[in-house]
Amino acid sequence: MLLSSACPAWSRSCHARKLDPIFNETCRIVTGCIKTTPVHCLYALSGIAPPDIRRAVITKAEHTKQANDNRHSLHEHSATQKRLSSRNSFLDTTEILETTPTDARITEWQNQWNSFGSQTTQWMERGITPDECLATGQDQPWAVWKTLNRLRVGEGRCKASMRKWKITTSDACVCGKSQTKEHIVRCSQAPQCTGDDLAELNPAPLACANHWKDMI
Repeated sequence: MLLSSACPAWSRSCHARKLDPIFNETCRIVTGCIKTTPVHCLYALSGIAPPDIRRAVITKAEHTKQANDNRHSLHEHSATQKRLSSRNSFLDTTEILETTPTDARITEWQNQWNSFGSQTTQWMERGITPDECLATGQDQPWAVWKTLNRLRVGEGRCKASMRKWKITTSDACVCGKSQTKEHIVRCSQAPQCTGDDLAELNPAPLACANHWKDMI
């Protein structure tokens, strides 16, 4: 409700992005990811399109209603002449939707991901995709699903990171090697899994997540 209420009026304001940190934190709570997780992964794991895309599509949907629905209060209304260069009516700055709002969100989201280049390849190989559904494993216990998400994004409370954050003095894993983010999924003393395993969610990542759920 907060995002959609009068969105065409305020979504292009320079202050609109001040709301985004609230949505980011909510997605961290939903997915169990930590603050070092890339924001784009948070929304993909949560199955929610990023706020800027949602605001844009809501505004376009309103323009579509204005143009096609004679019950709309602004039907056949022409934007008034601008008095300030910084003030732009959404009727002048947005296009009419040619598809459903859902399809428009997914298309714009996928285009945004493609703009990130090779960075998204690794995410998608681990099952993180721009789609409006929760990441696989949501039917697992919370601790397991949280750990699966941290394994997918490669961000968690590994000992190497905690040493960097000055939480602990040693980064040694139980196997004797440095417990880095990359080491978690290939530790010889724990179930191992690959990016393909995480994407398919076969028994290997479930076993790995169950092992690390109270540690990372």
